[in-house]
Amino acid sequence: MSLGLSKTFIPFLEGYNKRYSFYPKYPVADSGYGGLMNYRYLSLNEMEIYTKYNMYTKDTSDKKRMSDPYFTFNLIKKGNNYIAPNGDKLKYLYHNNRGNDVYELPSGKHKEINDENLG
Repeated sequence: MSLGLSKTFIPFLEGYNKRYSFYPKYPVADSGYGGLMNYRYLSLNEMEIYTKYNMYTKDTSDKKRMSDPYFTFNLIKKGNNYIAPNGDKLKYLYHNNRGNDVYELPSGKHKEINDENLG
């Protein structure tokens, strides 16, 4: 997300709240505004998230990506870990400074996942 877009969405909605004394229930914006910081803000202020994130189209139409056994949306959370459709376990390692949890794949490679973006 570009720095400019991340710095305009929240001030706009704060201005809306100041003028009308409430937040809109369903704020709508294009995918440039879809990001973790804005999603957290919407959630904290009880607004629905209808803003697509930047990779939405790729995540929902790229057949190669969707058939990857470790594709995030196909994983099932079990305790602190994830289980892939093929039964492989993704072991939780740590929470990084970008706000993502880091998991170890059976191959030893690492995968970042942010649970907030899965809901």
